[in-house]
Amino acid sequence: MGLRSSILQTILYRQSGKRIWKTGPVGECASLRPLDTVIVEVYGGQLCRNDRFRTVSVGMSIPSGYCRFRDFTPFDRVK
Repeated sequence: MGLRSSILQTILYRQSGKRIWKTGPVGECASLRPLDTVIVEVYGGQLCRNDRFRTVSVGMSIPSGYCRFRDFTPFDRVK
């Protein structure tokens, strides 16, 4: 996976005002594109590595096949 592919396969999730989590799919997730909506199945109250997700493209109603999250990395904003 090249740098461009890696950037396009990055997911950022804002937990609170200052905490942002960075993750992406395990392997290639062909259905993950910019501006798609990510649909997450949460088990146990929090997102974890290997949890499954699907995507829905703008204007569509049928979700993609499943992909899985890789590790989550936290980032905190500095004031």
